[in-house]
Amino acid sequence: MHHDHYHEHGGAGAVLLGMIAGAAAAFALSGYYLYGPNGRRHRRQVDRWLTRARAEILERMEDAADMTEQQYGALVDEITERYGRMKEVGSERAARAAERFKGRWQEMREAAARARRDAEREIAEEDALDEERE
Repeated sequence: MHHDHYHEHGGAGAVLLGMIAGAAAAFALSGYYLYGPNGRRHRRQVDRWLTRARAEILERMEDAADMTEQQYGALVDEITERYGRMKEVGSERAARAAERFKGRWQEMREAAARARRDAEREIAEEDALDEERE
């Protein structure tokens, strides 16, 4: 009887211990990946994919002038999940990046609006030059 009681409560503890061990292993592997013998190259790869993801998000935001925060979150998920399937990125790193991007909704919205205004101004200037030439 006492033995059955032990197993009833050991399950949750074992699961928690397994989760902690898994998280520690993942942390150690990611640390080795980013700071091991090839760490500098790996960090550059991660920086590149983050930059590409940010540029892609901004480009899509420019196309959708009135994007809501909910739509932005779905866009971030779509793009980071795609990058997460890449071996050098991985789903955990992509999920962390998605959370950071989502936390910067306002900043990204303002950057997309600036880019949209700059593009509109450039188009207007080109149109004015074309009219002068005609």
